[in-house]
Amino acid sequence: MTFPEKLKYYRNRANLSQEELADKAGLPHLMYGKYERGQAEPGVFKAAAIAKALNVALDVLVSDTQPEEPKFAPETLSLVQEIEGLPSNLQKTVREIVAIMERDWKVQEALKGKSR
Repeated sequence: MTFPEKLKYYRNRANLSQEELADKAGLPHLMYGKYERGQAEPGVFKAAAIAKALNVALDVLVSDTQPEEPKFAPETLSLVQEIEGLPSNLQKTVREIVAIMERDWKVQEALKGKSR
């Protein structure tokens, strides 16, 4: 898979438009479009910014290897990226809420098991 193909693959996997990814990576929209169309190649610092925005390692993005299949649904990855963009105090609150919900779910599942 070529570098431009990987850009498009990982951008789509992250549920981002070209404009959203360019903003996230701190790049001009038109320049990012050229990278994805293979009309230009970014330097190492710009490629690193793109990789970070896509939440993939730079070597995965620029190597000849095939993309790894996502371990999570794209919607889940997108949600995690949104949470990572929150201030640290709000990230902590989200983690606490998720932990409470998980604990409640486990209790409900255990109660269901006892009633069978």
